[in-house]
Amino acid sequence: MAESFVFLGYQFYRQYRKIDPKKKERFKQKVRDITRRNQTVDLFTLIKEELNPVIRGWGNYFKYTNEIVSSKSVMDGFEEGFEWFNYEAGERSRNSIGC
Repeated sequence: MAESFVFLGYQFYRQYRKIDPKKKERFKQKVRDITRRNQTVDLFTLIKEELNPVIRGWGNYFKYTNEIVSSKSVMDGFEEGFEWFNYEAGERSRNSIGC
């Protein structure tokens, strides 16, 4: 039975290279921290200046893996962060038309 080992965020197993699960969880936590609810910055600025560099950097670093990272697994981290925005946007639109 071959053993796997972790080196520089990659988990090596035989000839395969996967992303270490700890690194995936750390990435999701970083995205959650960036998209936390109690911010006063507008959404465009948040995505352009804070979130985009983090996602691009993580994606570029781990692009040499044999693992296919689905957009769902990456989106899990920041869907939670943006739920509040969708909810509040819906509330604002309903209140603005008087419903």
